[in-house]
Amino acid sequence: MRFFINARAWQLLLFIVGIPMAGMLWYVVLFMPTAESTVLEIVMLAASLWMNAFLITWVLATVTGLHDEIRSLSLGGSLALFKVAIGFLYFVLLLFSLVVGLLSSINDLPDTILNLLNVLVLVGIADYFYIVAFAARTIVKAEQVKVKFSEYFKTFLQIMFFPIGIWFVQPRINKIALKR
Repeated sequence: MRFFINARAWQLLLFIVGIPMAGMLWYVVLFMPTAESTVLEIVMLAASLWMNAFLITWVLATVTGLHDEIRSLSLGGSLALFKVAIGFLYFVLLLFSLVVGLLSSINDLPDTILNLLNVLVLVGIADYFYIVAFAARTIVKAEQVKVKFSEYFKTFLQIMFFPIGIWFVQPRINKIALKR
């Protein structure tokens, strides 16, 4: 997990986005003319799962790493609910990926399963907003003592717009990690 805190922004972007994109490009160039479309769907699903899982892992590593800094300054905050939210988000991500993978081969799913999946996805989206807000608040708390919503909203938006925002957030995380 130290990798995610000490890495440079370009290293994270290469690891989280570059590897799956290279895999998709490799597949399209070498195998696309002869493969079925379901194989392409599986490759795209795997790349999406990789990016989302490691983005969530980056947020988890950042928060848990910086939370030690905040605790040493006696700023409070609990990681228990955050870790439960991360676990639930991993579960929703995996379940959604499995169901989407099944939808390409099974056309008719019962409405109750689709409704349950819709509810889980909506709760997962709200969960993601909570996780990103907690991460933004943790980053700003590690930089300064008192934190208002208006002060960490910019960091919240930078994390939400992941590929671009990481160029601004990760150097701040590196600076905080160097102070320790």
